[in-house]
Amino acid sequence: MQRKLTYRLHRRGVVIALFISVILMTWLSSCTQQFAKELPFADLESRIRAEYDWRADWPWSKYRQLLDVLSDKKFHVTTIDEFRKTFDSTVVMVGLRHDVDLHPFKALEMADIEKHYNFRASYYILATADYYGKYIDGAIVRYPEMDYVYHELVDKGAEIGVHNDLLTI
Repeated sequence: MQRKLTYRLHRRGVVIALFISVILMTWLSSCTQQFAKELPFADLESRIRAEYDWRADWPWSKYRQLLDVLSDKKFHVTTIDEFRKTFDSTVVMVGLRHDVDLHPFKALEMADIEKHYNFRASYYILATADYYGKYIDGAIVRYPEMDYVYHELVDKGAEIGVHNDLLTI
């Protein structure tokens, strides 16, 4: 009797656990699908990639080789802000910075690689770039979708600054 009761309870527990797992998986799947459909910068990313991917031809493997070298203990890799505030005569200080002239989505990929190495870098956003916004009535109107890109860069450990291009202002 005890054995049958234990078996039934165990079987019910397994059924309940499976039922909860199915519900949870279904819910997570719908959340993922909904998020994937609603990427706020998806249209802008498609346009920028179509126009500028061909220019970003330096392979990530080469960038990883550089970061491998900078991983040596004799280097201290940091953002530009930290670089200017830090003095350490025992290491070679490296302020890692990137001008994001054309392709903020490649910058996100680069920040992923840097995060893998536990490096932080500064990314300078060009306010006259195609990805930043458009001219309307003589003024630049920012694309609000780019706020998500900036937040992603910061979440990956990046520092964000403004890159001025005095030739196009």
